Amino acid sequence: MNREQILVVVQRVVREETFKPELIISELTKSEDVPGWDSLAHTRIILGLESALKKNIPIEETYYATDVGELITLIDGLT
Repeated sequence: MNREQILVVVQRVVREETFKPELIISELTKSEDVPGWDSLAHTRIILGLESALKKNIPIEETYYATDVGELITLIDGLT
């Protein structure tokens, strides 16, 4: 998957977990920009991404991602 494809999955999962179906996510989006993206939602988002992408995403590493772009970089670098 390329970055754009991962972004589409991230956007879908974040929309589902924050109950914001019209939400537009970019690589510059930060969790604090999204109403409802709190620590519990973050855990659900990461679990949703793991399921959708069939990858094990170390949640502790996701806390260092300052925006969606960095999260995508992390995901893209996983084998």
